[in-house]
Amino acid sequence: MCGVQVPSKRYKICLIGDGGVGKTTYINRVLDGTFCKEYIATIGVACHPATFWISAHESIVFDVWDTAGQEKHAALKDIYYLEADGAIFFYDVTSRVSANNLSTWMRNFKNVVGNKPMVIVANKIDCTDRKANRKSILQSARDYDYDYCEISAKTTYNFAQPFLLLARRLYNNNSLVFVSNINLQPSELHYDDAKNVNEDYDIARNAEIEE
Repeated sequence: MCGVQVPSKRYKICLIGDGGVGKTTYINRVLDGTFCKEYIATIGVACHPATFWISAHESIVFDVWDTAGQEKHAALKDIYYLEADGAIFFYDVTSRVSANNLSTWMRNFKNVVGNKPMVIVANKIDCTDRKANRKSILQSARDYDYDYCEISAKTTYNFAQPFLLLARRLYNNNSLVFVSNINLQPSELHYDDAKNVNEDYDIARNAEIEE
């Protein structure tokens, strides 16, 4: 991007969810396009800046805190959540347990930081062996006014959407779009069902707001 630059706004964002749901794989793909097939548990926390351009002269920087999902690190989670501006909550569509644990993760986060923008992300939609109850999670997202989207960390399907949804909340601008992120490559997956789910959620949420 060129021209007169507007100072970037920075936001602390936490990636939260059970171990093995794809949080680290996701942020690595966002940052440098790499995909690791072997699961390596995050120890403690890792912090990564992710930059997205919202105009030719203005960018937004998310300081992404990738928190450990293992129970043995649970005592540290409150420290990582402090002063967070929002969070992305991951679950694995092939793991019913990871979906059931969402409410606990979200409750713990809210207890520390209060009401902040939150996005529920269903990962691994490239897998056919779905076990999580999608309808129940969608209903919870609508009931509590959380955003929801489905992605594939493996294929990069719908990859920028979690950050875009957060940015729209943080800027209070539902028409905001990202104009550039050099590391996001075209998705290898064309998944109409996931697209319809995201659109159905948006329509339902907007209808409730209008009422």
